[in-house]
Amino acid sequence: MQPLTEDRKNTIEFYLRQGFSYHKIAKLVKVSSSTVHKIRLELGLPARIDKGGRPKALTKREQQHLVRSVTVDGLENAVQAQQSLEQNLGKSVSHIDWTVNNWMNVIWSDETKVNRFGSDGKSYAWKVPGQPLKKHQVCETVKHGGGSIMVWSCISWYGPGYIVDVGKNMTKDVYLEVLQDDLMKSLAWYMEESGKSTSKFIFMQDNDPKHTAKVVSKWLNEQEFYVMKWPPQSLDLNPIENMWQLLKRRLFKNYDCPPCGIHELWDRIGHTWYQITAEECQRFIKSMPDRCRAVIEADGLYIGY
Repeated sequence: MQPLTEDRKNTIEFYLRQGFSYHKIAKLVKVSSSTVHKIRLELGLPARIDKGGRPKALTKREQQHLVRSVTVDGLENAVQAQQSLEQNLGKSVSHIDWTVNNWMNVIWSDETKVNRFGSDGKSYAWKVPGQPLKKHQVCETVKHGGGSIMVWSCISWYGPGYIVDVGKNMTKDVYLEVLQDDLMKSLAWYMEESGKSTSKFIFMQDNDPKHTAKVVSKWLNEQEFYVMKWPPQSLDLNPIENMWQLLKRRLFKNYDCPPCGIHELWDRIGHTWYQITAEECQRFIKSMPDRCRAVIEADGLYIGY
């Protein structure tokens, strides 16, 4: 058996201090439970305290995660919810030692829907108690939703990438065209800004079926950049989600009235997206080491980023 590297020992120590069981640590780090026990003795750490009694099936935080997974992320059953939790935790474990310098090389990609008439969710407004809502405090609704645009883009340490309208139902073939055109144009821009070669960059996409289709995987495998594996339900980990929120807030805040139609909405999206600065992207990318640690401490659950 090969000796453990210092990185793996440090990872085991981290989990021990977080109160993880031998079995869970062994599974995450891919060592035996006896190895974990030996490391604990070497470090002089106390054994986990068994409080006795039958533990609850779910903690309060796990209950919240399960509800959010089913109601927001569209997971259909307990097996999918558990897989989502384990994938989040596993991804954070594999990058626990990454510094900001490592994350600087990642190109984060994703899709999002932008509505012509604001958010799909709740809106809030201040009002005087006992008085009715005023017109400016009410978001009007439109029959059939008023229209929306599904967009794809990416961000990196060097700023936002090209943004593209991908249609209502993006297929694997459309996604491949997006990668071949808009991703590569974004990559060329990032190379120019950073002075780095293609092979230095890491492309991140989630495990959506169209992202992992054979025709897409074949093309990605032929490229010089590395492709990072990523869990499908991991909104708290992907900093581009923060940029989508920023985009939608500014679309709502910067204009006095909704767009007259889809074409005007698209013009506003492009104008607002390209005004996002590299510094704004960096602010969220800098938080990646903390995000990974937070997911591990939360046992793979949502962390509120």
